[in-house]
Amino acid sequence: MKKTLITLMLLISATTMFAQKLNVIGNTNSWFLLMNRFYLSDKFTVSNELHERTGKLFEDQATFIFRPSIDYSLNENVEFSVGYSYVRSTPYDPYPLVIPTDENNIWEQVLLKFETKGVSIQNRIRFEHRFVDKIVVRNPNTDPVYDIGGTDYSNRFRFRFVVSFDILKFNNGQSLFFNGFDEAWLNQHNDLMPSAFARNWIYTGLGYKFNKDLNLQLAHVHQYDNIGNDTYISSSVIQLSLFKNFKLY
Repeated sequence: MKKTLITLMLLISATTMFAQKLNVIGNTNSWFLLMNRFYLSDKFTVSNELHERTGKLFEDQATFIFRPSIDYSLNENVEFSVGYSYVRSTPYDPYPLVIPTDENNIWEQVLLKFETKGVSIQNRIRFEHRFVDKIVVRNPNTDPVYDIGGTDYSNRFRFRFVVSFDILKFNNGQSLFFNGFDEAWLNQHNDLMPSAFARNWIYTGLGYKFNKDLNLQLAHVHQYDNIGNDTYISSSVIQLSLFKNFKLY
């Protein structure tokens, strides 16, 4: 596993350094996330994410995501998940999408958690199996009409490295904390071997923990996105996230 991760990170570095030919600066996006966890027992949880994303700051609908999962905690350091994602993408500048498309994917994930000297570290590894609407063009030489004609299947690998720690602790148990991560996305062949760099996120945020089951985070995300033909879109994102857990046993 260690050699595999090193190989993947070297591939990411090589791709981002040498494969770029054209960079496009995108608009500042605004993203909103609601994350809920429902604890069924000490071992099992049901989670759900709702994402609402805009293509400009507080305007231009971009992406809606619904992402439920079932999670199993092997121990305090290891968690496994199986999930589903519905992704609705709407055209917005500077992306070349011409009509709205849907994606349905299923995914498997392992989360490795550690803590040392007050610093929490997570490694999240996810494999996605994607069914994405295929756009077809009718009457391309006269009056082009765009439509959905079936789906394309592909695989994608995502690796996220997360660091968080408290900045200020208060007597009531609440705290102000830092949360940051870097996430690399790699497209895969059908044999699951990496094929191309897809995307990179760098997230830096501040959060306020009201209690162990509720926190609010405000962050900046830098997104570096490969849209094909050696074209990369670089954009900034302001993200507001609310995390709320529920214990049901």
